Amino acid sequence: MGEPKTAATNEGERTATRMDDVKINERVVVWRVVNGERRRVLATLLKKRNREPKSESHEVNGEKKEPEANAPTNESTNGQDEELEYFVHFDGQDRRLDQWISGDQFIEMAPKHSPCDPGGGGGDTRLTRKRRKNDDELVALDDGGGRGDQHRKPPPEKNIEWVVFGGYEIQCWYYSPYRLKKKAVERLYVCENCLLYTDDVRMYACHLAKDCERANPPGVLIYEEGDVQIYEVFGALQKFYCQRLCLLAKLFIDHKTLCFDVENFIFYLLCEKDKDGAHIAAMFSKEMHSSNNLACIMTLPCYQRKGYGNLLIQLSYEMSKRAKYPGTPERPFSDLGEISYKKYWLYVLLEFFDSAVMRKVEDVTVDDLEALVGINKDDIKDTMEPIGLLSHLKGGTYIVHNPKLDQENGVERPNPPLRRLDAKNLVWSAKSFDRPKRRN
Repeated sequence: MGEPKTAATNEGERTATRMDDVKINERVVVWRVVNGERRRVLATLLKKRNREPKSESHEVNGEKKEPEANAPTNESTNGQDEELEYFVHFDGQDRRLDQWISGDQFIEMAPKHSPCDPGGGGGDTRLTRKRRKNDDELVALDDGGGRGDQHRKPPPEKNIEWVVFGGYEIQCWYYSPYRLKKKAVERLYVCENCLLYTDDVRMYACHLAKDCERANPPGVLIYEEGDVQIYEVFGALQKFYCQRLCLLAKLFIDHKTLCFDVENFIFYLLCEKDKDGAHIAAMFSKEMHSSNNLACIMTLPCYQRKGYGNLLIQLSYEMSKRAKYPGTPERPFSDLGEISYKKYWLYVLLEFFDSAVMRKVEDVTVDDLEALVGINKDDIKDTMEPIGLLSHLKGGTYIVHNPKLDQENGVERPNPPLRRLDAKNLVWSAKSFDRPKRRN
C-alpha cells in the first residue's frame, strides 16, 4: 500500500502494529475501496484463517463454473501477513458486506476517542492535525450506523460461502441453519427443482442426472404473464419442501428466523419459465390469519434488478385488496426491504393523487386513503409525513394534502415499477385464513 503502519499510543489503549496481533472482536482501522476510492474505515475483526490458493474455476455437473463478478477479492496482496487473511465487519454496514481482507490493509487499532466510540477510555484527548483529519474521514464513512456494534450479541458466523443453484454460483450473505456434517462449507449445492442439498459435488451431479424428476415447484400456479409464473405453496401440505425453501432464503435474509415451523405459512414462488421448466427467482411468505400481508421476501441476487421484488409486493397488496383488509408487511425490515417498500408506497400514493377523481381534491383523511388504496394508515403516515404532506388535526384526525395542489412541495417521484402486476392474470380468491382473525 505504501502507507506506514501506525499504532495507538494513548494511555490505556492496546497497541498492535500488525493485523495478526489484533484479537477477535477488536476494532481496527483498515483500508477499503469505497465507490472506487480508497478510504479509511472502521471494522471489527471476526475471524482469521490461513490463506488458501484461490482457484479460478471449478466443475459442476461436468461444466466449468466461473465465480460471479462480485466474488470477494483482496484489495491488496503485498508482503505483510500474506499467510493469513481476516474476516471483518465494517461499522455501519449490513453484514452481507462482511469480507475477507489481507493483512496489509491494516492501518491501526481503532482509537478509543474515535467518533464511533464515544466516551471511550481516558488518555490524552489532544489530537494531532493528522489524527483529527483521519477521524473526520471515519465519521463520514461510519455515519453513526456502527455505534454500539461492539456491544451487540455477535450473530452466527456465515457457514456457507457459496451456493450453487441452477445455472448460478451465488455468494451467500448470511448464516443459514442447514443441517450439514461440517460446521462450515465453501460450497453448497442445491437442486433448484426439489431444493435437496449437499456439499458433495458428485452426489449433486448424480441427483440431477438420475434422481430429480421435478420441473416445477409443487403447489398451484396462480399467476402467469410472459415468462413469469407464480406458484402458491402451503407449508402444511409441502412441509419439507418449504423448510428447504426457507433455508435457501435465509442465506440472503438477515432478520428472519422461520426455517422449520412452516405449517402456518403460505409461500409464493416467482419463477422464470423456459423450455427446461420453472426456475425459482424470488419468493415471499405470508402467515395465515395475520394482519400482515407479507412475512418475508427474498429475490436471489442473480435475479435482482428485474423488478421481481416489487412485483411480489404488488401481489401481496392485490391479495389484501381481495381479502378486504389494508395490508402491511411484517417488521423488522431489512435495509433493502425498507427501501423497496418506501418507494412502493410513495409511488402508489402519488399515482392515486394523479387519478382523475383526485385531481381537484385538496385533502383526504388517512382513514379514507387507507380504504381507497389498501395501504395501512400507519404506513401512509410514515410515507407522507417526511415529505411534508401530512397534517394532524384536533381530535386525532390525520389528513394528507394533494401534492398536485401543494405548490410549495417538490416531491421526487420514484421510478415506475419495471413490472406491473396484471390483476386479470391472477387466478386467486381469498379464503378465511387469508384474513386477520377478528378480535372478540
